[in-house]
Amino acid sequence: MIAGVGVDIVKVNRFKNLRVPLNILGLHEQKEYERRGKPADYLATRFAAKEAFLKALGSGISPIANMDLVQLLNDDNGRPYFALNGWVYDFVKRNHYYPHVSVSDEEDVVAVFVTIEKRRR
Repeated sequence: MIAGVGVDIVKVNRFKNLRVPLNILGLHEQKEYERRGKPADYLATRFAAKEAFLKALGSGISPIANMDLVQLLNDDNGRPYFALNGWVYDFVKRNHYYPHVSVSDEEDVVAVFVTIEKRRR
């Protein structure tokens, strides 16, 4: 059963020359961001993914969102997935939610679509 859907579209240019607050990227994302030379498209993709994820949960961006607790990572094949921590992980696990994410980018635009599936216990 689908429990929620979220989508976000951002312009990469918004993220150029932006000082990144530590609460936007999680630890693994921060390391990858630094390793890649702080590219705007990496930051834009992560921001859009987190916003789409939180929309799918029904909360959206708010002061209690804790964006660093939601990380968009890639597996060995490049497939994106969410790594969740803290209260976000607890909430998703307690509700038997399983997030699915699709990321698309074209020059200076990033679009992210998130579906949250509610699985039976």
